[in-house]
Amino acid sequence: MGEHASHTLHGNSLASFATLDLTDRQRAVFDVYRGSTVALTDRELATALRFQDMNAVRPIITHLRDEGLLTEAGKIKCPVTGKTVRLITILL
Repeated sequence: MGEHASHTLHGNSLASFATLDLTDRQRAVFDVYRGSTVALTDRELATALRFQDMNAVRPIITHLRDEGLLTEAGKIKCPVTGKTVRLITILL
């Protein structure tokens, strides 16, 4: 995983996370962000979860962002595609 903007997670946020009703895949996605010390690209997240298809994670990332659990933390050039991509981090 790359070196991007770092974040911290408040103890109260960890407690409130336990009460969320998430699917197994949503929880897996959220857990990667919760365990990461840096913001991640969609590709970095997919790699961490051993998915080859970006569509396995993108809808979930967008859903969790729309729910206020994740936030966009900037943009970076993808070393694989050369395109500018979003960086996502945990919001809680």
